[in-house]
Amino acid sequence: MDKSMLLLADAAFDGNEFLDAVHQSGARFLVRSGARCVPTPAEHLGERQITQFR
Repeated sequence: MDKSMLLLADAAFDGNEFLDAVHQSGARFLVRSGARCVPTPAEHLGERQITQFR
């Protein structure tokens, strides 16, 4: 994966190690997460924008 890619993934792919590897590749990602997962904010993009989580 590289920074020109967008990964869309289901809840089975919400593990920290996997998402960290995707993040390190530079790719953007949107992953549906399970109810028990509490993401850690990685970056706040500003008012009226989406917050990224790790």
